[in-house]
Amino acid sequence: MNIKPHHAKIVSFILGVFFIVAGIGKMLETHVFVTDIESYGIPDKLSWIAILVPTFEVMLGFLLIFFIQNKQTSLVSLVTMVLFTLGFAYGHFVSGAEDCGCFGAFEALSTPPWVSFLRNFILIAMSFLLFKNPVKNTNVIPQWQWAVMLVSLLVSGIYSGQTSVAPTTANTSDAASTPLTDPNDPLLNKNVSQTPLNDLASFEQDKRYLVFIFSPSCPHCWDATENVKAFKESGLVDEIYGMVSQEAIYAKDVPMYKERFKPNFEVTLIPHNSLLQMTNAFPKILFIKNNTVKYIMSSDIKSPWTMYQMLMTM
Repeated sequence: MNIKPHHAKIVSFILGVFFIVAGIGKMLETHVFVTDIESYGIPDKLSWIAILVPTFEVMLGFLLIFFIQNKQTSLVSLVTMVLFTLGFAYGHFVSGAEDCGCFGAFEALSTPPWVSFLRNFILIAMSFLLFKNPVKNTNVIPQWQWAVMLVSLLVSGIYSGQTSVAPTTANTSDAASTPLTDPNDPLLNKNVSQTPLNDLASFEQDKRYLVFIFSPSCPHCWDATENVKAFKESGLVDEIYGMVSQEAIYAKDVPMYKERFKPNFEVTLIPHNSLLQMTNAFPKILFIKNNTVKYIMSSDIKSPWTMYQMLMTM
């Protein structure tokens, strides 16, 4: 199909704007995009390649807007959109991912999966159309365009690296070298009335409680969930409180978490500041008896059967 040159410029400009907006959105909260990629079921080591994606998208966007090597860049756009669509299709149909993570911090642009697929198919068609009808442009690139792309490369690369770590992150320390209870944890041996928990949940003197502080999109928290559920199933605790930050980057994945793991406890959204007063890493559990935090476990959440003797002597 042939299109007029000015129509090809419009197509190229639209594609360029899409990639720039998507790249900036991911750049502002790269750690969220990395988490979204992990929710696709992609291994952690490979998911960190996602850190490079914002810079790549921003640069591709400017190449399309400036009509530089338009045939080649439209081909890159086509291949990129096909790979992104296949990746999201795998994540959605195999791992239950609902958010493609396309626009990162720009949550207002997030769409249901079917809309994301439709949009991607339209962009694939536009990329193919542009590949067949590239914008003819001089090979001489103005200095100001070089300057814009160089600055964009530096800013997006640096900023993506800085935002690749979440303000509250999954604890990936080696469980073998991590003590079962950190004696220096400020919450240990504190009455719940002296902790942020006092305003977040109700505790009775004669009951045992487990507080599970986690992120619903954190793979380490996924691994811990069955062990957490087992504390109640085994009768070692009377009640479990699941607590998640009410910040949108965490709260948005609660429905997916409930559907996938079917927790035997309520998941409560709590103020992010309250969460930060209790932990700076996920996951973390607090064992409470006699209204006192008796035991704390982070990183590698053990089975209640492993901790049976310790819990029974508390």
